[in-house]
Amino acid sequence: MSLLYIDKLPESVRPAFTKKLQGIATFLGVHPDWLMQVMWAESRLRPTAANRQGADKHLVAVGLLQFTTASGIIKAGKVSSLNDILGMSALEQLDLVKWYFTPYRGKLKSYYDVYAVTIFPAMVGKSDDWVLQTKSLSAATIAKQNPTIAAGKKMITVADFKRYAVGLVPTAVRTRIFGIATDIAESVAEEVSDITTEVQKNPKTSAGIGAGLLVSICMLGWFFLGHF
Repeated sequence: MSLLYIDKLPESVRPAFTKKLQGIATFLGVHPDWLMQVMWAESRLRPTAANRQGADKHLVAVGLLQFTTASGIIKAGKVSSLNDILGMSALEQLDLVKWYFTPYRGKLKSYYDVYAVTIFPAMVGKSDDWVLQTKSLSAATIAKQNPTIAAGKKMITVADFKRYAVGLVPTAVRTRIFGIATDIAESVAEEVSDITTEVQKNPKTSAGIGAGLLVSICMLGWFFLGHF
C-alpha cells in the first residue's frame, strides 16, 4: 500500500520520498502514515508552506512540519534561520523531520503521540485529563493561544487535544490512521463501562449483566490475541 497523500507530491519525487519516509518511520518505530498525516495537517505536504504573522509578515512556522524557533532547530545548528527551510526540498526536509522526532523514539505509541510532539511534546504519554501548562505558561494562556483546540474552555486537556487531532483526519482515512484494533477496543471498552455502571445501579441484575461483562472481556482478549 502506498503512503497516505503521496499523490500530493510531484510524481518525480514520490519513490525517493516514500523510501526515505518509510526508513524514518521504521527508525522511530511508528506507522509511516502517522507521519504523513501530521505533515498533511500542518502543511498539506508543501515544503514551502509558511505561516507569517504581524504587520511585518514575520515568519513563525515553516516547512512540512511547520518548524518554529521553539523547536530548537536553529539552536541545534540544523539551519541558520527558518528562511533556510524554505529553500529545502520535501526530501531534504525529511532529515529535519527525523531529527525532530528522534528524542521521542520509543515513546510514540499512537498517532496522537506523533502529533502531540509537534503541538506540545510534554503531553506525550500523559492521561486524558492532564492539563497543558508549563512553569512559564499557564493553562489559561495556552488555551488563549490555541482557541481552536480549547473550543471556548480556559484550559486544554489531552482529551481536548485528541478530539482536535481526530477532527483533522479526513473521515475516509480515519480507520487507516487509528486502526481497526483501536475502533474495536474502544467499542468494547465503552460496553464494559456501561455494564459496570448498570451493575452498580442495579445489584439485583448483576448475575446476568456479569455474564455480559465476561463475554465482552473475552471478546476483547480474543481480538488482541488473534491480531497481534
